Amino acid sequence: MASAIRRSGAKSRSRLLAGGAGAWCLALALALGCAAPPTQPPARPVEIPERAFLLDPAASSGLPAEAPARRRLADEFARLIATGNPAPAAAAANQLLADQPEMAAARVLAAQAALVGGRAAEARALVEPVAAADAGNIAALLLLGRTAELAGDVPAAYGAYRAASAVPAAAAKATALQPAAVAAAAEAMRAALERGNQPQAESSLRRLREWAPDSAEALHGERAVAAAAGDPARELAAVRRLLRGQPQSPELLERQAILEVESGDAGAAVAILQRLAESQPRDTRLAGLLDWAKFQWRLDLLPPAVRRVADKPQLDRADLATLLYWLAPGVRRGRGSTGRIASDVLDHPQREEIVRVVNQGLMDVDETLHRFAPDQSAKRGDVLRALVAVIAEQRPGSPCLGAAGAPGGSRRLSLEVSCQAASACGLLPSPGDCLTAAPVTGAEAVEWIRLAAAVVGDS
Repeated sequence: MASAIRRSGAKSRSRLLAGGAGAWCLALALALGCAAPPTQPPARPVEIPERAFLLDPAASSGLPAEAPARRRLADEFARLIATGNPAPAAAAANQLLADQPEMAAARVLAAQAALVGGRAAEARALVEPVAAADAGNIAALLLLGRTAELAGDVPAAYGAYRAASAVPAAAAKATALQPAAVAAAAEAMRAALERGNQPQAESSLRRLREWAPDSAEALHGERAVAAAAGDPARELAAVRRLLRGQPQSPELLERQAILEVESGDAGAAVAILQRLAESQPRDTRLAGLLDWAKFQWRLDLLPPAVRRVADKPQLDRADLATLLYWLAPGVRRGRGSTGRIASDVLDHPQREEIVRVVNQGLMDVDETLHRFAPDQSAKRGDVLRALVAVIAEQRPGSPCLGAAGAPGGSRRLSLEVSCQAASACGLLPSPGDCLTAAPVTGAEAVEWIRLAAAVVGDS
């Protein structure tokens, strides 16, 4: 019995020791972290520097919502954004393109992967054709804007951002880049004009019109390109718009007057130049411009048939008689000093003009055959000799006349004397420019008549 009691006590002590060890182990586990590890906090999202310029290409793909290719595009884009690892997206894009080489959205995904991978130039090369082909592909435009900006191509970046301005990041970039983009386009236009590259200048000007239509750069550009193209009506429109902002600019007003004469309202030109001449009475150049404008205004008021003669590339003798009659000082109001008859003009539509000019001794009739030859080509010598005679008649004391101003000498001038007087009176740069036997255009004759009118004070 004593033995049984000893065995029972030993078992009790053993249980106590076991229980104490278990409690100690539990306490130790709690103290030392032996329990199951707690749940890890969620991983922080990967930060992608270009995230603001990356949009899901599936949204701009045009693919049906249930299309497997569209779902894959969306999934790979989401993975790219979540992980920042471009390799899976690039591989998926290449696989999609292998199956469908024309899939624009796959090219955009490949470009996005290249940009995230730090290869901006490659990204631009991939996305640029997509943006050019589809102006509504916002994902492509946004990516093009960023890659062009990284390359320092401000005009291309601004154009793409502007087209994608529905996206806040693009709108902010477009606002920030506009001044530099407009300046760059203006400089490109000026450089093209200096090189004589009119198509390139027009292309840069179209950008300016689109980006800043009312800016000084666009208006001055319109004027410069129009002038280079020889388009006075277009240049006049630009100058008029510029004058709204600078209504007192003497340079713009003077240019407007010149253009009004060439392709607008010659009467308006006279009014402008009169104001300028009154403000600068000692400026002889302005006075000369005013005389020129007045003469052109008079020309505009002539009958249409006379204006058509003035535009002819080559005058005949009847045409020259018409211009002398209508434009040369004193001819239409003057009386004939002779009664010569030209039998070949009796039924001619310009008979009145021819008879008046012939009877004032400004043009000759064949004394033997009594023929004027109205259809024969007029010569430069014919015009200059007639105008020197007009100057001698209207201002006989003019010092420029020389021998042509001798009493009775103005009606039968030699060509040599006429050329010397025409040069001295400012109709020609020198007697050598006479070229008396050469044909004459309507524009040449009109300009010489205008200069002769200025000599006699009838411009």
